[in-house]
Amino acid sequence: MNVGVLPKRESTVTRVSAWRLAVTPFAVGAALRVLVVIFVQVLHGNFLFLDDQGYDRIGWSLAQAWHANSFPSPGSVEYAGTLSYFYYVFVAAVYYVFGHHWIVVKLIIALLSALSVPAAAAIGISLNGSRLGIRAAWLAALYPSAIFWGATGLKDGPCATLLLTMAVIALRPPAIKRMICA
Repeated sequence: MNVGVLPKRESTVTRVSAWRLAVTPFAVGAALRVLVVIFVQVLHGNFLFLDDQGYDRIGWSLAQAWHANSFPSPGSVEYAGTLSYFYYVFVAAVYYVFGHHWIVVKLIIALLSALSVPAAAAIGISLNGSRLGIRAAWLAALYPSAIFWGATGLKDGPCATLLLTMAVIALRPPAIKRMICA
């Protein structure tokens, strides 16, 4: 028995997991984005903009080259012609695995966009607790612009998710940031 040693106090504040808090808003946000993808596909077809047509054309040509066991540089002039070619490679990878179906790209992008919901919940929890976290999760799940742009197949939704995830990391305590960066 330790005489003179105080027992370890349990924390009265329990930290709520952002995933547990945002499971329902995440499911609703993902379902809404998938419904918008299907709705736009039925009413309008594959492409809404010139951007997605370019991603489709270059992604498919890269996937065809990969199927022929040729691995050209995506930044070369005959393909993307730019140094920022990650999204072209992403589209090409989807086409390489699933075939030339733009709707599959849109569905994957919609689900990646829905990951902004738990990220928003984690930011809310870090700033002011679980009440703000649940409100931020529902806002990210139901915000019309986020739903639409997350369902177009463009890179806007995943970029928003990435930015929110970086904000979550920035709001973590310094010890956790050191572990993440190590």
